Amino acid sequence: MRKTDKKRDNLIRESLTKLCDELLGLNIGFAWLTHTVDYNTFPQSLKVIIIFETDEAQERFANSSALDKLLSDIA
Repeated sequence: MRKTDKKRDNLIRESLTKLCDELLGLNIGFAWLTHTVDYNTFPQSLKVIIIFETDEAQERFANSSALDKLLSDIA
């Protein structure tokens, strides 16, 4: 991993930690998140995986204004 990639990875992890804390604070059944990235094709390759406690919690989140806010924050 190049030095630039390490810096990017640290920034991504810091941002995702903030997102994780925000989602936990919403009390919506959020469990955890992770990410994958190929720095040779960054930022197109960045994928964030969000895990919920139940399928119902995921569905509620998908139909909530919280998802719209999340998407606008990362756009």
